[in-house]
Parts: sequence; C-alpha cells; structure tokens
Amino acid sequence: MSVIQFKIKYSDEKDIIRIVEIKTDNSFEQLHNLLLTSYGLKGKQLASFYTCDEEWNKIEEITLLDMSDDETKIPVMSKTKISDIINQPGQKLIYVFDFQDMWEFSLEVLMIKDKSENKIKYPLVIKSIGTLPKRNNGQGKLKLSDKSQDKVKILEETELLDNNGLEDEFSENPLYDADEDVGTGEFTDEEDY
Repeated sequence: MSVIQFKIKYSDEKDIIRIVEIKTDNSFEQLHNLLLTSYGLKGKQLASFYTCDEEWNKIEEITLLDMSDDETKIPVMSKTKISDIINQPGQKLIYVFDFQDMWEFSLEVLMIKDKSENKIKYPLVIKSIGTLPKRNNGQGKLKLSDKSQDKVKILEETELLDNNGLEDEFSENPLYDADEDVGTGEFTDEEDY
C-alpha cells in the first residue's frame, strides 16, 4: 500500500498551505474530509474535485453527491479511490467547497511513497501554514471587522444622501421637459407608428 503527499493551497491567498498525507486506497470523500478538517471548514455544502492538466485547466469532475444521469456518468467521491485517479507526482487537482461562496483549493501531488512499517495513522496533516479568512459557522458569510463595518455604515449613509438628499435626476436633464406635450399615446395611422 502507498501513501500520497499533497501540497494544498487556498486559491485566494497563496500563503495558506497544508501538506497532507493520505493512503492511496482511501476515497476522495476521505480526502474531502481531510481538507475540511485541516482548514477548519464546517458545514454540509456541496463539493467537487477536478482533475487538471499542467496549466490547471479542469478536465474531469468528482462530485460529493451522485450527479450522474442516464447519459453522463460522473465519479462520486465515496466510490472513487484516490489511486483510481492519482498515480504519479506532479498531478494536479482543484477542490471546490460550497459552490455559493466558492472556497477553492489547488492540490498538487508531491510524492507517492510506500507506507512505512511504523504505526502512523493516515490521513494526517504534515504541515500547516496560515489560516483561512473568518466566516460565520463555515457557511461562507464574511465576518467583517469593526473597521469594515464602519466603512459599510459610511457607504450606506452616503447612498442614503444620494438617493434622498438630492433633487430628482430629471429636473436637471435638458432632454426632459415636464411641460412638453407628449400626446395621447395613440396612433392614428401607420405613419405615426
């Protein structure tokens, strides 16, 4: 049995990294759970892995839930072993958690090695650098700092002034004349139409 070592980066901030190891006979669902645990994400949102080419272009999706239909068979995390997809260092995956807020991570295979004879329990996190931005209950809502909340209040007050404290936008518009006769709105023949 072999062990795969992945380097995982949070896509929005490259300095938030995890190095993890997981057995090749584990499922993609177990890798999904390892990602959630290592980054402190919570919730039961949808998620997918995508196999990628050298330039990180998505090729094939592996879904958390079965999304297959009569015409298209899509691999499911719980039924797909990591070794079914990953077989050499350098292979790349993209992982997306919570499609509303799009937590996106890039995974690259650093090495595939034989499982040591010592009693290491896999999967495990080898290295952890940085923490994800705070979100409420893992549901993907940004938690604003006090400074950010003050800025939002100022913007809201400015919008309120713009909408209520100024004259009607048509009063200054030279193309609009409130006294202009616009007629009845009826057409008498085809030429008026």
